[in-house]
Amino acid sequence: GRPHPAPRQKLRRAHPSARGRVVAPDDQEPRSGSIRPTGHDHPHVVHPRRPEPGPGDRPPGADPGRPRRDDDLIIPPTAAETQAILEHASPHLVRAILLSYYLGLRPGTVELLTLIWDQVLWDREAILILSAHKGGPEKRMVPIHPGLMSHLRAWHEQDEGEGPIVHYHGRPIRSLKTAWRGALQRAGIKRRLRMYDLRHNFVTQALERGADIKAVAEIAGSRADTLMRFYQHVSTELRRQTVAKIPPTGYTKYSQNPKKIGRRDDGLTS
Repeated sequence: GRPHPAPRQKLRRAHPSARGRVVAPDDQEPRSGSIRPTGHDHPHVVHPRRPEPGPGDRPPGADPGRPRRDDDLIIPPTAAETQAILEHASPHLVRAILLSYYLGLRPGTVELLTLIWDQVLWDREAILILSAHKGGPEKRMVPIHPGLMSHLRAWHEQDEGEGPIVHYHGRPIRSLKTAWRGALQRAGIKRRLRMYDLRHNFVTQALERGADIKAVAEIAGSRADTLMRFYQHVSTELRRQTVAKIPPTGYTKYSQNPKKIGRRDDGLTS
């Protein structure tokens, strides 16, 4: 009788709208005996894989409002949160926190973690900071806060004035993320906080207390227009306070009868 069709012909007749495709070695046209049984609906059909998630896709249950960038603004740690973190931080992390809190340093390998004792100018009571390349000055002189000075002198004595200020048993540190996460967990803080938020806290506290925005920008190693953009809520209040500092003229001609504003004594509108 008539010979039966080859298995490949059976496949095409039985599955004219198959979702997959027949796979041969090296992804070439299939030949007799080269079909691999790796599919689910049919032993000879391989279904295409699902596309990999794109950069904008989020896994199920992810918080859509969670900031993704390192420079996103997060509410800085409160005084109680800062105290709790310090109480549960390891000694090298305590140094890093206090330096960032009092000096507004960027907590990375460019500014904070490469800070050495030779950069402390004791006679000027200031620290020379080598700035990150963020558009500000390459170097900046930051006065030492009185609250930091006693700690700094004690650390200097412990280290005998040599090496990096922030270190782990004398060894340089490249990252504080693990120590920071551990301190947050031990302190019972569950909301998102980064070391970088101590820098935001420095700028926010200084501006809210009436510090000159240009001086704050110079200390933080940034530009005044950048601070105005990122701390718009603070700068708006500062502008309001600036206007309020102007003394009143004492002129009250129209203050008692507002309806007469804009009208002349002859009855003609101005």
